Amino acid sequence: MSDSIFEIRCNRCGKCVTACGFLAENGPPGSIVAGPDAADMAFSCMVCGLCTELCPEGLDPASVFLALRAGVSERPQHLSGLARHEAVGASFPFVLYALPKNCDTVFFPGCSLAGTRPETTEACFLALKKHLPDIGVVLDCCIRPSHDMGRTAVFGRRFTALSLRFAQRGIRRVLTACPGCQATLAMNPDLDVSTVYEFFAGHGGPSPEKLTGEICVHDPCATRNSEGLHEAVRHLLCGMGAGLSEMENFRQTSLCCGKGVGADNPDQAGTIGLQAGGRRIFTYCSCCAEVLGADHVLDHLLRPKGGGPFRVYRHPRAYARRLLLKRRLSRMIGR
Repeated sequence: MSDSIFEIRCNRCGKCVTACGFLAENGPPGSIVAGPDAADMAFSCMVCGLCTELCPEGLDPASVFLALRAGVSERPQHLSGLARHEAVGASFPFVLYALPKNCDTVFFPGCSLAGTRPETTEACFLALKKHLPDIGVVLDCCIRPSHDMGRTAVFGRRFTALSLRFAQRGIRRVLTACPGCQATLAMNPDLDVSTVYEFFAGHGGPSPEKLTGEICVHDPCATRNSEGLHEAVRHLLCGMGAGLSEMENFRQTSLCCGKGVGADNPDQAGTIGLQAGGRRIFTYCSCCAEVLGADHVLDHLLRPKGGGPFRVYRHPRAYARRLLLKRRLSRMIGR
């Protein structure tokens, strides 16, 4: 849809504006697109898709903002860290394709989980291996940052190369731990992509310690339309004995944590905290967990009974921890 048609069809009803911090500050999507600073303002959008979910006219403002980004030759300086995160995650020292013989299924934890939660990542791989003895592990970047920054050519080139690496190694099935990786890798029609949460919910996961108290779930925005994943996460949490009740915004209408695509909107996290109302927040995105001060589902699902909590690392130490994880996984598989 062209910007001019979108501008006309947006009726400025305000339904998306009241739900989104970015739009509440800058106005309805139709007005932003019609303004002289539309392209610059598009980079402040978190591209979480909530506006698209709520639009009574069936419009897709998130895609329009993404298209505006693609038309800009230079990205704002605040996105340089995100671009660097992708470049490092896909670089030789950090990449690993550890595939045992006859392997066609791999665990793809994603850059953030592997670096910030290496112990959790390793425990997840070992838990999967009990069900899938021939499973391999891939440490690589899914290239989602380039996609969400509007670097269309860069994304196309790098994602094609990633898909080729999978095909050359005979990888047909991918189990992800990161919602962003799941959504991105699913763009490859030759891959069967699902999540470790759905796998453990369907095949039986570890036997973790029981949770106590009231909790709520923050669904990452990349999972907005992943109903099966929403159900799987709640099934696992309830299986740990959690007293789960929902926030006002959950599943399809979940709010972005405020850090989507390098954005910085702390009011989003504040709103989520208010909706939690003192309950412990559980999520299944490493970035959301850090921003919200929330518990990561896998940290509790995979923690052995009587064991201490898994350690969480911050950048730049997370890069060193990912290198150590790469070494351990490589030795484990013998590749």
